[in-house]
Amino acid sequence: MAECLKQLKSLEIVYCNSIQLIISIEEPLTKEDGKRDAISFPRLNSLKLKRLHNLIGFCHEDYVIEFQSLNILEIAHCPELKGFITNKTLKKDIATTNSATDEVLFNEKVVFPNLEKMTISHLRNVKRICYNQLHQNSFCNLKELKVEYCDGLLNILSSSLLGVFQGHLEMLTVTDCASLEQVFELEGSGLLYLESLNVDKCGVEEIVSEKIIEGLQQDILFEFCQLSSLVLWNLPKLKCFYLGVHTTVWPMLKKLKTWRCEKIKIFGNGKSDSEIQQPLFLIEMDIPQLEEVYFTSDDIAMISDGKFASNIFSDIKSLGITDYLNQSIVFPFCFLQKFHNLQMLEVVACNFKELSPYESDAGEEEDMICTLPKIKRFKLNGCYKITQLWKQDSRMDNICASFETLEVWSCYSLINLASASSSFQNLTYLDVLYCKGMTELIVSSKAQSLGCLVRMKIRECEMMTEIVASEGAD
Repeated sequence: MAECLKQLKSLEIVYCNSIQLIISIEEPLTKEDGKRDAISFPRLNSLKLKRLHNLIGFCHEDYVIEFQSLNILEIAHCPELKGFITNKTLKKDIATTNSATDEVLFNEKVVFPNLEKMTISHLRNVKRICYNQLHQNSFCNLKELKVEYCDGLLNILSSSLLGVFQGHLEMLTVTDCASLEQVFELEGSGLLYLESLNVDKCGVEEIVSEKIIEGLQQDILFEFCQLSSLVLWNLPKLKCFYLGVHTTVWPMLKKLKTWRCEKIKIFGNGKSDSEIQQPLFLIEMDIPQLEEVYFTSDDIAMISDGKFASNIFSDIKSLGITDYLNQSIVFPFCFLQKFHNLQMLEVVACNFKELSPYESDAGEEEDMICTLPKIKRFKLNGCYKITQLWKQDSRMDNICASFETLEVWSCYSLINLASASSSFQNLTYLDVLYCKGMTELIVSSKAQSLGCLVRMKIRECEMMTEIVASEGAD
């Protein structure tokens, strides 16, 4: 049957719970010399296998499968799949093998010479993407790799994959892989063309695994010459980028987002005594292209106490502030004075009850307000304790008058936006999401402040009964 599909360009199989193999061949396909023939799909461009709950493989191991033109491969929600080429039969009583290649997704019997984008998702039984050997022409043009919700996966790029991927891989995204031990093996230093690395909600302890060379203690250089985006998000077990002494180079890095990576030191000032605590970045380090960065409360305290050049953050356009967990702490508005060109401010997972400048005399407060950047976009995300954005008629009205976009997400204690509404005269976009304690958005007497509003989204606010609430006789 496969021989009749030479013209096939796209194959998508979804919600077919009875399928165990895509190709099942009863009689061997052999060449004239008696050797086993390969199965070929010369024109297939896109292959998607999704929600096939009994799929054990594309074909069994007696054959080499060639996808000469395949650009896109997506495999998702196939819980019984351990390998694309399976060594199992279709008998009900399937014998389990103890081969070292068991539970490996790809081996040398599948050929993807032109694959550019691959997504694997919700494959609970896959432990490795590949093991030792791949066909010499496979994955050599892969540009984007996305791996999601593969609970058994131990690593992403083993040494056998790195040599193939390092020439073209541009984007790597890893999300919610609980058993992940590392992202790269040591040869990850050779991923010269990687542009985006995103690791989210995984059990990983190190990004690059250490290669132990007995009697040798050397400084390893990791060069990410094209990397523009690095996201390390919700990685509670992450201890270090690399366990040994190392140097990292990030000349093109523009976006650095980190959150809930408590065990790793993201930023330092060059005074670390422990190798395992070697920070990923030094504050005084030259990252010439950096435009977006996230700082925790500890980072901000270290930077505020340190003596750094006044223009060190002058190119930052987007700032995230996270992990202010003490409810008595006042929002660090003075810190914003260091960011002369700041356009976007995001506050994530902080326990501020409201946003207000430091208590000071009127003159000092006026000076501070005059030196703050004109922020155009402001976002609150996961600030569960905040009850009001800021007090009515406070100096925050002047600070926030430049807001054009306001996003308020998952602020459970916030009742409405009324106290802050006088700052909204330039607001064109408003997005409120998962504010489950909000009963109304704004009161009628303040509604005129939204005169420039062009787009508004209100979602998943289960207690909201009115967008504009009436007052008294209104």
